[in-house]
Amino acid sequence: MLRTIGRWLRNLLVACGLVGLAIAVPCLVVPLWRYHLFNVFSRAEQSFLQSIGTTGLGFHAAWAIPVLSFIASLVLVRRQRGRDAMLTHWQEAGLALRVLLIAMFLYFVPIFCWNFVKVTYNDHQSLAIENTIVARANADLRLENEQLKNKRCQPCGQSSPKSADANQLLRDTTLDLVRKLRELQLWWDTENERIGFGGDNEQFRQFMRRNVGKQVDSKFQPLRAQAKELKNELLKKLPSQEPNETVNMLLDTGVPAGVKPLYEIADYFDQLARMLPK
Repeated sequence: MLRTIGRWLRNLLVACGLVGLAIAVPCLVVPLWRYHLFNVFSRAEQSFLQSIGTTGLGFHAAWAIPVLSFIASLVLVRRQRGRDAMLTHWQEAGLALRVLLIAMFLYFVPIFCWNFVKVTYNDHQSLAIENTIVARANADLRLENEQLKNKRCQPCGQSSPKSADANQLLRDTTLDLVRKLRELQLWWDTENERIGFGGDNEQFRQFMRRNVGKQVDSKFQPLRAQAKELKNELLKKLPSQEPNETVNMLLDTGVPAGVKPLYEIADYFDQLARMLPK
């Protein structure tokens, strides 16, 4: 009975190994898949070390110290008691060492496999969220493009050709700024979503959020300078507008703080651009 169960377990392990090999070979051959596989393994390693409450050095010490102790004991027994005593000690201590390594393998491998599956699931979930966000943004952009095409087909009314051309150029420049602001906010939200699924280490997530925030700030500053110039030009051509205190504060301080601040700036300039006479 036990032999039958053992034979079935062995066949199951062989089948799982063949399936894993069939999956791993394309991942190692295709460069993009290979990069993704190594990235998942690296994140799974960090999650594994966090789950067992240690570091890489601490984990390696768990098996390195017994192995080094085994080698040192063989050397000492050989020098003090001779070769025959060393061979006897080899059999006894070697058995204990093998038992220890097998126990560590049976304990740590399932934990690592579980963390690998968890990281892979979180990675695919974050990609699904990112795809949904991008799909919604593309739908909004298509709708906006259709609206712009329809408006450009309408007659220009009583505006002079030069005035209409100047307004059209200002409108196009403003809408281009709106597009860049929305793309930057979308990238910011996507990175924050990805960081949220990046593991259980809160300090690491905070570090990544600070790093993303610095990138957003560096990309926002040239857009902020362009926005301040366009704002003055737009307000000169439009009737008196009520000041938007939030947008004014964001442009004056240069700090994109709040809930989706770049979307708020983009909506404000989008509204001003559509109010320009044609």
